[in-house]
Amino acid sequence: MDIIEKTWSIQQKIEERTKRVRSMWLFMERHPLYELKDWSEEHRPPAWLMKSAGLGIKTHPWVRDPSCTDELASMAKGIAPAAVRLPVTRQRGTLTLEDQVTVDLEPKLYQQAVVEMMEACKQTRRSQSAVTWFQEHPALMIGMTAPLWVQCVLEELYRPKARQMGLQIDPKATPFEVFDGNVLVTDVVISVAPG
Repeated sequence: MDIIEKTWSIQQKIEERTKRVRSMWLFMERHPLYELKDWSEEHRPPAWLMKSAGLGIKTHPWVRDPSCTDELASMAKGIAPAAVRLPVTRQRGTLTLEDQVTVDLEPKLYQQAVVEMMEACKQTRRSQSAVTWFQEHPALMIGMTAPLWVQCVLEELYRPKARQMGLQIDPKATPFEVFDGNVLVTDVVISVAPG
């Protein structure tokens, strides 16, 4: 509750100040020729004028006045100079490896199966179907469905290795009714490229 009360009191103060400013603005709008009284000419100013201690005025030498040159020079001597940093050129570092590390990446099981299918096609010179290969080699297809296998075969065969082996890819596709212009690949047949 303290926060709400404090917020409420601050809001009331702001509202009071806003009302005073608004009433002053309204007064100045209604009386455009009004001029504030010069209280410096009064011998006895009102009590409210004596509440403030007033502004303390401190003079400084003017930079454009030639007679202030000595004063300005003495002030300038008191200013500490900026820290000077010389650029340091460091010798270029080199990365040194203590032991040469070679990492042999093992191909995944489905990648091995695709390579075996490509090699079988190359050796027998007969076309190979991905779906037929899937059914004939269940040991290599652990946890894989037929559509996923067809997708993996497509992905692997469109890499440069199939072309280097002299194979051509023939995806068996049917129009996909849900999305116009797309096809549904049901099988991939690879064969030895003529020539």
